[in-house]
Amino acid sequence: MTDMGAFALIALLVWCAFLLLFTVTYRLVRSFFFRVIPEHGCILLLCWWSAPLILSFFSSLLMYLPILDHVTVAPHCHTNMSCESHMPVTNGKALAWFGIGLLAALGATVIYQLINYLKTVKRLTQQLHVLGKKSENEKASIYQLDNAHPLVFTLGLWHPKIYMTTALRRQCTAEEINIIIEHECAHRDRRDNLRLLLGRLLTLLIPQQFSKQILNDLHILTEQACDRAAATKYSNLCVAQALIKVTKLVKESPPTVFSALAFANNAVELRIRLLLKDTSLYQLDSFQWGMGAIVFTIMMLLLISPLHFLTEWTFQ
Repeated sequence: MTDMGAFALIALLVWCAFLLLFTVTYRLVRSFFFRVIPEHGCILLLCWWSAPLILSFFSSLLMYLPILDHVTVAPHCHTNMSCESHMPVTNGKALAWFGIGLLAALGATVIYQLINYLKTVKRLTQQLHVLGKKSENEKASIYQLDNAHPLVFTLGLWHPKIYMTTALRRQCTAEEINIIIEHECAHRDRRDNLRLLLGRLLTLLIPQQFSKQILNDLHILTEQACDRAAATKYSNLCVAQALIKVTKLVKESPPTVFSALAFANNAVELRIRLLLKDTSLYQLDSFQWGMGAIVFTIMMLLLISPLHFLTEWTFQ
C-alpha cells in the first residue's frame, strides 16, 4: 500500500509537470500538425497529449519496479541500506495516503465526466432513433429526421449512426447529398467521436482557455480528413462547393447541441483551402513512425534516473 501510494503521487505530479510543459510548448509545434495530412495530424495531436500520461506512468512504474535500475540509475547508497538497486527511499506513509487520495479524486472526476457524457449520448441516440426514419443508401443507413432546419451529424461512439434532416435533403442536389453522406461515413468509419472524447479526457486537467483551442484543432483535423475521404469519390471542387452550400444553410438555422456538425464549424476557410490550394502536405511513412516510437522510449528510459533522485530529494 505504501509503495502504491507513493507511486500514484509521483506519477500524478510528473503527469502535471509534463502537461504544463506540453501546454506551454504547444504553440511552437501546433503548425506542424497542420502541415501533415490530416489523417496523420489527428494521430499526432492525440499522441502529443497522450505523451505526458504515458511518460509519467511508465517512467514511475519502472522506477518502482527496478528491472533496469542497474542501467538507468547511477549507483548510490543510503544510511542503513546496501548500495544495491532499490526503489526510491521516501517518507512512505504520509506520501502513500496523499497519493491515494489524489488518485481517487482524479479517478472520480474522470468517471463522473465520462458517465455524464455516455448518458447524454445514449439519451440522444434513443430519442433520435424513435424520431428518425431509417433510409437505405448505397454507402450507409441514414436516419432521416423530419425537421425544418437543415442539419447533418454523426452520433454515437461504438456504433455511430448518421442523421440527416428532411430540410437538408430538400435544399441540396443528389450529388451534394452523396458528398455529405461520404463525409459522414468517414466520421463513422474513423470513429471520430471516440477521438474527440479521448481528446477531452486527455486535456481534462488543462485550463479551459488552452483545452478549447486544442479540441478545436482536433475537430478541424477530423473534418479535414473526412473532406479528403469524400474527395476520393468526387472532385475537390465539388466537395468544396457542397461544404460552402451546406455551411451557409446550417448557419442560417438555430444552433444545436451536437458537437459533430461536419459542415457547421468556424474553420470552413481552412477546410476549403486544404481542398483547393494546399497540395504540399507531408505524409509520414512507417520508418518515421518507428523512429518516433524509439525516440519516445529512449526519453522515457532517460527520465528514470533523474526522477529517482528528484523523488528521494523531495520526499525523503
